[in-house]
Amino acid sequence: MTATPTPTTAGLTRERFLADVASAARVDVSAMSDGLAPFEAGLDSLRLLVLIDGWRKLGVELGFGELAERRTLGDWWALIEARERGRA
Repeated sequence: MTATPTPTTAGLTRERFLADVASAARVDVSAMSDGLAPFEAGLDSLRLLVLIDGWRKLGVELGFGELAERRTLGDWWALIEARERGRA
């Protein structure tokens, strides 16, 4: 039996998460921090949709509204971790 993908087993580590957002926002990954507001850093709604689609392929189920209503990258990662704990 194959395990259901999770952020850990599917490869969405915190490092990859930050790198994905940095790439989509077209900023250096060194600028990424928990307190950063992605939309203020240059991320737009279309790029967020692309990120969500990529993360879904890794087994991370997120909705656009869920992320858009959360202000910071720390908030986004907390949601991803909460989803992971909910599956355990």
